[in-house]
Amino acid sequence: MPAELAGQPPRPNRDESTPVHSPPGPPAAAPLDPVSDRAFRLGILALFALGLALGLLRLAHNDIWYDEAVSLHFARQGGLEFFRGLLREDTHGPVYYRLLRFWTLAFGQGAWAARLPSVIFAAAAVAAVAQLGARVFGRASGLAAGLLLALSPLHLFYAQEARFYSFIELLLSLQVLCFISLLGPRPRASRWPWWGFVGTSAACLLTFYLSLLVVLAELICAAVLWKRIEGKRVLGGFAAIAAVFSAWLPALLWQVRHTKGSIDWISDQRTWDFMYQLCLAFTAGKGATWFDSAVAAILVVGATFELVRAARRREPGELALSCWLALPLVAVLVISIKKPLYQPRYFMIVAPAFFLLAAAGVWRARPAWLRWPAAAAILAALALADGRYYSHFKQAERWNEAVAFVRREAMPTDTLVAVPAHESVVLSHYFPNFRRRGGANYAYQINPAFVRGSRLWLFTHRDADRSLAGQLTPDALLIESRDFGTLKVAALLLRR
Repeated sequence: MPAELAGQPPRPNRDESTPVHSPPGPPAAAPLDPVSDRAFRLGILALFALGLALGLLRLAHNDIWYDEAVSLHFARQGGLEFFRGLLREDTHGPVYYRLLRFWTLAFGQGAWAARLPSVIFAAAAVAAVAQLGARVFGRASGLAAGLLLALSPLHLFYAQEARFYSFIELLLSLQVLCFISLLGPRPRASRWPWWGFVGTSAACLLTFYLSLLVVLAELICAAVLWKRIEGKRVLGGFAAIAAVFSAWLPALLWQVRHTKGSIDWISDQRTWDFMYQLCLAFTAGKGATWFDSAVAAILVVGATFELVRAARRREPGELALSCWLALPLVAVLVISIKKPLYQPRYFMIVAPAFFLLAAAGVWRARPAWLRWPAAAAILAALALADGRYYSHFKQAERWNEAVAFVRREAMPTDTLVAVPAHESVVLSHYFPNFRRRGGANYAYQINPAFVRGSRLWLFTHRDADRSLAGQLTPDALLIESRDFGTLKVAALLLRR
């Protein structure tokens, strides 16, 4: 029976020149992620638990030192007293110090309690980095990046310090996640990426001013992708950030003007030495071995591979991560040609981006058989570096031992002097009831008019006390001197 009579459409004649179009089939399936959604959620929880465990391990073993004492000093202050002190004495924003104040009012200012928020922030940053990596590169790369960050000695060191660096790490990871969501199509008119981007950016800028480099990097990324994104929404986010930060800008300018001397202590070093130490900061720092250097090279090569790949493809997520890493590093290189203004701790603002790109680069390495040996070497180097970190705790300022010694030997009429001047903040933490005077400036000088009583206790570093006795009085007699790690305590008998 002919097809027309059977109610079926006629078959096309193969001899006709009209091309045959087959009916459209289902769209090609996206490549499957090797990690399931359930396994990824469990991996996130495991990484958070790992970060928490590593941070809590021997958390109170180190003594509170100067930077932490500064945090606790500002946490004790409230109201206008806090803002006056912040503008005169510090070069950072107020957000972290206010959070620490509420925390310490509830849980005290002991070493363990003061450092616990940093541990929680660091563990949450590991989970946020894994989520960010999954959004850009896939779940496997995200979990790998979170693991590398959790094991990084640089990350671990500042996870156990009562400072804002792990807090910034978490905020920037969330901020970049919101920014990448903002670059994509708007899901059901959702506004959470916009508000999250503005809120986390403002919190970053009002905590650590160098976070501005990341915001500028995102602005460059948005300019490159302008024709592919919803420009008005993104530009409105940057405008809102600028409006919030502008309200604090007069205070920032005041701080820069009145605390310029606080960066004079940073010593000069050759640019390439500085960049080499930067590369090692993500693995083992100054205690690096040849193995650590080789692993650092693997990570740098992996991150560089992804930087080049992102520049070629211009995918929004990959390009955002590349700008996040590249712009601050270029700024460091330019500044360090004249003077290395950065310290390793300042690179916490790019540590998540570095490990995200490095993990993706290693995971996509060709040939494929190189991936697992490289991953094993990286994890081994980080684990060994963490072991060295935990075994060298008491090599710096042993303030608790020094405090116990001075409390035992000093009298209430003695004067305590910290040199240079900013160390007086530590004295305020350890000796709240003793008379104390700070040094005059950062040139290791003391104003003799500050000194009262017949005995003077100096808290110094290295051999600074040798040049101080003559400045106080020619008749000063050194009667006691002890070293507590890098901290030196000297007692002078003054003859007036």
